[in-house]
Amino acid sequence: MLRTRLAVLSLAAIALMVVDAYTDALKPLEDRLDWVLTPVYRVANLPSEVWNWFDGGVGGRQALAARLESAEAQIPLRGGKATT
Repeated sequence: MLRTRLAVLSLAAIALMVVDAYTDALKPLEDRLDWVLTPVYRVANLPSEVWNWFDGGVGGRQALAARLESAEAQIPLRGGKATT
């Protein structure tokens, strides 16, 4: 029973892949699924996006602080004021 189901589902999957590869018959279904699943994808991807935003913001701030210190060290000072 289980092998029969597996065989039928495997054949159905192969048939869908062949139909999708050689025709546009499944394009409306793909469009609807894309419309339905995009919010699910965005919610599932949200933790990663938040981490990248946080990590980039903190890392970017630290890199800017290091560049500022480097630039300040290169500026010749005279009497507490930068000369131009």
